[in-house]
Amino acid sequence: MPRGRTHERANLIGGSLLALGAFLLGVPEEQALAFWVGLVFSTYFLSPDLDLHTSRPYRRWGPFAWIWYPYALLSPHRGLSHTPVLGTLLRVGYLTLVYLAISLVLRIALGFPFPGRLLSLLYYTPFLLGAITADLGHILLDRLTSRGRKRRSRKWRKLRT
Repeated sequence: MPRGRTHERANLIGGSLLALGAFLLGVPEEQALAFWVGLVFSTYFLSPDLDLHTSRPYRRWGPFAWIWYPYALLSPHRGLSHTPVLGTLLRVGYLTLVYLAISLVLRIALGFPFPGRLLSLLYYTPFLLGAITADLGHILLDRLTSRGRKRRSRKWRKLRT
């Protein structure tokens, strides 16, 4: 499997080129930017590897990493988290539920107003498409490199026998 930095570089280079290409082809600036922000946020904070407590995306959450502990229990590594599109939607949905629960507690306990604008950003279509693209890049890179290793491993076994 590629290391985290390899995933990050591949996503940032490929995703930036996609966002730039979309902008040059006439996609409105705000939508191209929302796509790129979704891709970057997903690359660094919503990776399919959030189910691993040793992963860089998990550790980036710092003192808030605990919110991903139940998710990791429910989603074994390479399970639903590595399913194209569905994995992204599950993580965004899970994060949205956590956000709503924390907002509700803060509203009831401390009288804070409900911050609805952030919630609308999460469901903004280009943002989601960027997050999905980041996950697809991650999953594709995982699959391509694991196939190569399996082939090399089979060849080595044949040579030894």
